[in-house]
Amino acid sequence: MESFDAQVTSAYCGSVRVERRRASNGAGTGGTRCEVIHSPFGVRAAAVRAVGPDRGALLHEVLRGFRELAMHETSVAGIAFRIDGFLADREEEYATAVLVEFGKHGLDAEVTCCGHAPPVVVRDAGGADPYALPAALPLGLQALDDDGWYTTTWVPLSSGDGLLLHTGGVRAAQRPFPYLTRIPRLANGDPAVFVERLAGELAGHSEDDLELLLLLPETPVSQVRRPQPRVPTLGPGWSDFSAF
Repeated sequence: MESFDAQVTSAYCGSVRVERRRASNGAGTGGTRCEVIHSPFGVRAAAVRAVGPDRGALLHEVLRGFRELAMHETSVAGIAFRIDGFLADREEEYATAVLVEFGKHGLDAEVTCCGHAPPVVVRDAGGADPYALPAALPLGLQALDDDGWYTTTWVPLSSGDGLLLHTGGVRAAQRPFPYLTRIPRLANGDPAVFVERLAGELAGHSEDDLELLLLLPETPVSQVRRPQPRVPTLGPGWSDFSAF
């Protein structure tokens, strides 16, 4: 299992460029994190926010389950069902999450949302839009909905588009700070600098810990010829730069 080290901010996981930033104003209580794994089914990622008396322990349990299930469950919806079962019937404990998979062929993503803020599609042509996903209860609470069923939504992406996942701290910052309007303005030619600046601005407007995960899928190597991987562009002013 190839996992993206939580201490590393920029790297490749499979054919997906990952830019990750975590920020806190010192008042947060933990319980939020993103995870990226290169599985037999492709690159899989999760943004999780744990809720309960011991958020840190619950978060650790959910992420451990995600890492293990990502290696053999055939869909991210299946991962959600299994984790929901682990957390069922617990008092005052649940987790919101968004699970993403980039398959081995193509740029598109498959997404399952579990009571979490949807991912944001950052378009190569400029702009940023949260992708509308079917409503579903958080992990551990799905039994409360008799008709509930975790589903997978196909999110089409074009070359150069990115998918921005974020934790609960970012959602808390939405009201005082409309971060979506800042995404095109912060584009400066380097995705790493963009995520760094966005995380810095959000940290000053959020009352909780937050983490940003920018996923930049590339055209599979088998479909292109190039001497080394290159990062897709992300809107006006963004430029390709070589991986390290």
